[in-house]
Amino acid sequence: MRYVIAAAQEHVLSVWRSVLAGNGQFDLRRGYGPETAAGCDAEVMAAPLAHDLYGGKPSPTRAQVLVNERGDGLPPLIVAMPAVLLQRQAGTRAEPPEREPDSGLQNLMLRCLEAVDEFNAQNPGRAVAVLEFAIDGMMIPDSMQEQAARATLKAIQAFGNAS
Repeated sequence: MRYVIAAAQEHVLSVWRSVLAGNGQFDLRRGYGPETAAGCDAEVMAAPLAHDLYGGKPSPTRAQVLVNERGDGLPPLIVAMPAVLLQRQAGTRAEPPEREPDSGLQNLMLRCLEAVDEFNAQNPGRAVAVLEFAIDGMMIPDSMQEQAARATLKAIQAFGNAS
């Protein structure tokens, strides 16, 4: 599978670019919505946004693949992340070092990859070959961009090894 990382802000893309440097599975695109979705089969976005626009019911433990019938220029499939608020838990536990992926974020990304894998197994004629991670639509706070990039890379590597 190939992956597109899309963000409207160059400073966000630069963080992801530094983490993903040298990995040929990723295409980084600057922009938002239809301007970055060309050639993508599915797009990952936060549960509140995905379910509000494309239906389904949020789940705190499962990512879901939703069909996009809106004609809005986004890919035909939307991967709704598990319905979990992304925020740092100040004072409740030690912050992970900046160079280490956050296990919670990694788990969220794994759930998204599992949902796509399950969809592909059940729909071989519509299999997702190019998956876009829409950073703005995933509602990742700026303070978590590096950890999110590392967690996404680690999840993709772990998922690739498990498949």
